[in-house]
Amino acid sequence: MLSLEWLQVVALVATSIATVVGVWESVFAYRKLWNLNNVAMADLDRLKRSIEYRLSNGVPVGDNEADAFFAELDKILTDVDQGWVDTYRGK
Repeated sequence: MLSLEWLQVVALVATSIATVVGVWESVFAYRKLWNLNNVAMADLDRLKRSIEYRLSNGVPVGDNEADAFFAELDKILTDVDQGWVDTYRGK
């Protein structure tokens, strides 16, 4: 009978390499995540400035305007959340 111990070793090494390569991007994705957070913070600051500017004239915010501000906030948060998910999603 042929001894196939070398095949098991090769399979173990190949699996180990595939695992390391598979998580390499996620482990070292801190730059991408840092960029995502900076973009989100810039967008949130822009939204805050828009709201403060709108409130500066002393007229109360209407329902339509409040809905528009909320929609913009929701879009910003959804985009950054999706960026985090995409970063850590297995390929």
